[in-house]
Amino acid sequence: MPGKPLLQISARGGKSSYLLVRTPDSVPVKGVLFQNKVYDAVPLGSTFHGLHEYKVYVPTANLNSGDRVEVSVVIYKGNGVKLPFDAVLNRNGKSYVLQAKGDHALPEEINITQSGEEGIVTESQIAGQKLVVAKPDILLKLVSGYALKIKE
Repeated sequence: MPGKPLLQISARGGKSSYLLVRTPDSVPVKGVLFQNKVYDAVPLGSTFHGLHEYKVYVPTANLNSGDRVEVSVVIYKGNGVKLPFDAVLNRNGKSYVLQAKGDHALPEEINITQSGEEGIVTESQIAGQKLVVAKPDILLKLVSGYALKIKE
């Protein structure tokens, strides 16, 4: 909710603290990226103004109760391929990536496992393939048969 705290830091003393994370139920929290390291989120089984609460223990002693810090919420943990949004073409309710094969781009259907702010995750076997990353209008032209020119 606008103006409501998303995170709260509480000091436990010693050399660790915990972050209190509040998110809507549509955000499945798996962990938090804090100071370039991912920490597990523990669901508290409670809500605050309709926001689900999680506790994340972090090994740092320089946080005080009430401090606010910038973190990234991890919504997917597992094996998969992370793709930028511009690598995916959505047509007729299906998602495709375009593989660069010579001077053409061949569409391959993928299943999107998770979608977030930084892109999408798919478990499709596309790791190591050359994929086209472009805006949707360019991807549509390539699907319709336009020649592909790769600059390296």
